[in-house]
Amino acid sequence: MKRITLVDNNGKSSDAFVPESNEELIKQINDDKKQNIKEHLYMGYLIVGTIAFTLGILISLRRLNGK
Repeated sequence: MKRITLVDNNGKSSDAFVPESNEELIKQINDDKKQNIKEHLYMGYLIVGTIAFTLGILISLRRLNGK
């Protein structure tokens, strides 16, 4: 990784890091995509689990108050 200095129109400077080759950048992007997929699956499991739990409670309460 190369360290570069960025300067905006107001003269404020900030440091940034740039990969030395495209292969490093492609590898980093692929790793980020894999992490995003894992996070989306985890959130999906949480949502489905919450809905199933809620429906289970509602069904149980209806049977307890049943006819």
